[in-house]
Amino acid sequence: MYTLVVCEKPDAARRIAQALGDARESRPAGISVFDVTSDGRQYKVCTALGHLYGVADTTRNRSVYPVLDLEWAPNVKNPRVARAIRVISDVAKDASVFVHACDYDQEGEVIGHSILQYACGGKYEKALRAKFSTLTDDEIRESFANLVKPNSGLAEAGRSRHMLDFIYGVNLSRALAQSLKTARRYRNLSIGRVQGPTLAFAVDRELEIRLHVPDPYWTVAAQFEKNGKAFSAQYEKPRVETLVEAKSIVSACIGKDGAVSDDAENKVLLRAPTPFNIGDLQREAYRLFRLGPGYTLGIAEKLYLQALISYPRTSSQKLPPSIVYGKIISGLSKIGSYGKLTSMLLSRDRLMPNEGKMTDPAHPAIYPTGVAPRQKLSGLEFKVYDLIVKRFLATFGDPAVSQHTDVKIDVNGYIFKAEGRTPVYEGWMIFYKPYVRLEQRELPELHKDDWVKNLGVEMEEKFTQPPHRYNQASLLAKMEQEQIGTKATRADIIATLFKRNYIAP
Repeated sequence: MYTLVVCEKPDAARRIAQALGDARESRPAGISVFDVTSDGRQYKVCTALGHLYGVADTTRNRSVYPVLDLEWAPNVKNPRVARAIRVISDVAKDASVFVHACDYDQEGEVIGHSILQYACGGKYEKALRAKFSTLTDDEIRESFANLVKPNSGLAEAGRSRHMLDFIYGVNLSRALAQSLKTARRYRNLSIGRVQGPTLAFAVDRELEIRLHVPDPYWTVAAQFEKNGKAFSAQYEKPRVETLVEAKSIVSACIGKDGAVSDDAENKVLLRAPTPFNIGDLQREAYRLFRLGPGYTLGIAEKLYLQALISYPRTSSQKLPPSIVYGKIISGLSKIGSYGKLTSMLLSRDRLMPNEGKMTDPAHPAIYPTGVAPRQKLSGLEFKVYDLIVKRFLATFGDPAVSQHTDVKIDVNGYIFKAEGRTPVYEGWMIFYKPYVRLEQRELPELHKDDWVKNLGVEMEEKFTQPPHRYNQASLLAKMEQEQIGTKATRADIIATLFKRNYIAP
């Protein structure tokens, strides 16, 4: 007799088997099964291929709607799925203990529940649960030494969400398809409980853009000089509403030197960033590399399966001390060019990350494990990995300091404002280069009652602008703000909207 371990993906099964002991792989029907002996116990580690089972319409007739009678059935359209179910069912017959080792989140709980219930003959309630946030050897062994009961409430919540999504999505999509069929046209259309409202965000924004009526306004700027250094200043009203007023300001100020009427200096502290959750990572990767949310998530999952980062599908911005900051940073010191940065942190008496407010009951924020890559990462994989490493290191950095100088200049009774920004202390930003830098805007030394030479005053006509169209990153942020979709589904929904050309790239 042996323990059957059910994993979500082949790479995860291989890592878990290798962490447990000397793994021997066999491939019945082309599906990997790993035999492992560890501490006198025998394990058979099997793999799913993601969802082996899904919600299905009992009529199996795509032209029927509304559909309310549902069942969970094998995803038999994929022949590998059928083979995987058959292999797992065969291995389950002689198993005495069952371990659910799929991803520790709602979707992973549903995948494991379906396999244990349907492929293994109703073994979910009797199974044990492995809980881990990284696929490092130490954490896998620790999780198997402390197995818990499965979270049936989480499984039922996930199953309910799948059924609701199916009821909304299938019925509305079939109604849409039928309407086009009636009009003697055909197009593959889909709509859903989350997809529809997300598309509505983009539609509402597009209507706002198209209905926008540009209103003219003017800006007035002046060029001054002090001690041979030229600088610019803006009129105190950022928008001058009429051409007459703008012309009168320019006319009154041309050729008139200015006097500094007020100057203020203050140091501004810029706190370290919070650790990445999946939404933060997706938006930052889009800002820096123009990677779509789905693509970023795919890369992050590859890094997780290589035990290089923690589980990426998390909402948390917390890094608990239990992950052992020093151990991770020490591991990173032996990887690539991180030695200098890590030595700066390891020399400290205390390591305390700057955490955000968001939490996740299953996993902490995304963090590097400190394990060195066993194979060379691709270009984009390395970019995302480097971004995660440097964000992690930056959370332990000191606040950055910037000197802000604000000056008011009186020109014939009209006030112009100049702003200076001078970096004082890089703090955490040294760890996050090249992804961030302190703003620098130089001003000459100015004090109250100083006179400055007027080099010229100009006005510029501008027009009010409509809001920007949503891109993939801003649409993701809108979904998070409105709390629709989940961290596991938002990227796929956005990708579907662009793929079907509901939203233009």
